[in-house]
Amino acid sequence: MSKLPPELITDILSRLPVKSLLRFRRVSKPWRSQIDSPGFVKLHLYRSIQSGSNLCLAVGDLLKTGRLLHSVSLHSLDALHIPIELKILNNAKVTVLGSCDGLCLLQGGPNDDDAVLFNPSTRKYRCLPATPIEYPKKCANYFLSFGFGYDLVNDDYKVLKTTEFRNKRDGWISTGAKVFSLKSNSWKTVQNFGGGCHPPYPNRQVWGVHVKGFLHSVMKLSTKPHGSPIAVLGFDLCDEKCSFVALPDFASTEKNLFERNVVEFGGCLCVLDVYGDFRTDVWVMKDYGVRESWSKVASVAPPAVEPYACVTPLVYSKCGREIMLNYDDKKLIWYDLERKTVRDAPVRGLHHLCPGEVYVESLVSLDGYGKVDGVKKQMEQDKSKEKKSRKR
Repeated sequence: MSKLPPELITDILSRLPVKSLLRFRRVSKPWRSQIDSPGFVKLHLYRSIQSGSNLCLAVGDLLKTGRLLHSVSLHSLDALHIPIELKILNNAKVTVLGSCDGLCLLQGGPNDDDAVLFNPSTRKYRCLPATPIEYPKKCANYFLSFGFGYDLVNDDYKVLKTTEFRNKRDGWISTGAKVFSLKSNSWKTVQNFGGGCHPPYPNRQVWGVHVKGFLHSVMKLSTKPHGSPIAVLGFDLCDEKCSFVALPDFASTEKNLFERNVVEFGGCLCVLDVYGDFRTDVWVMKDYGVRESWSKVASVAPPAVEPYACVTPLVYSKCGREIMLNYDDKKLIWYDLERKTVRDAPVRGLHHLCPGEVYVESLVSLDGYGKVDGVKKQMEQDKSKEKKSRKR
């Protein structure tokens, strides 16, 4: 290996799984320095995302024994039980609130707003500092929700915490919001958050959907019981402002809509519309921000699934003919896009499934960030090869 050009060694290492790279750090000091370098970490992450490899499902501890995070490989379907040696999360149910670039946002301490950023691959973590909740007048109750993502412009990971304040009649009063910056290790208040919009479904963990530097949630534009339709709101992690996401024409024509949710699927924004006839339409925005790029990927309905079943897409199969679905937070299934049939995808080593987040295994550090100048040329070459293969 010592006779190989450094560029070739970098190219080979950047295509390996994290588990192998953590072992190879012990080979020599130069290898350790290279694998730990910010530029290499960025290149490895980029290639993992582009290839769709190293994808896992982070699942919290359903049995409330604490100190465990379950990681399920979405390729081998093997479960890995990761001990979480954090006092703040001990003896509490660990919930995965969001993920980005291999980092997971966890909640499970004695307080509702105790949150931790955790890399399941490297086992490194960062506890978020506490920030007080400022209650408005006539507030009788509140619900917290979190979102986590990456600020592309400022090269910073950020956490959005929103507090939905309600009165004694469970009516919405207002929504407060704060943003945590990993770079500055501090919180700041977001003024006039949401422009008067409010969550249509109270007491839900929203804002956990990160796509292209934006966090997303479904929102209602009116406080009236039968007010305006459910929209999708995006929060820009760069300028920390909200804007509406343009939905396709289906959003205004379907009158039988029972529920609307938003998720991330295959790196794209995905809308799940559930209708009164028990079907779930899966829509994907292939080119973010372009309304015309919305495409219906699937329409999952009985008898493939039971009535009232909640399904969430996770990943495509290698051949692209099936999608893996989280079925009612109970099990994983494969859905055949052509035949419209399902088959179980049993997970080895995990008997209970609960809400989880898809993440890519990475070496991303919680201590600092680096520019990609050292590997920018290699990443551009990869993109050029992709374009040529598409033309063929």
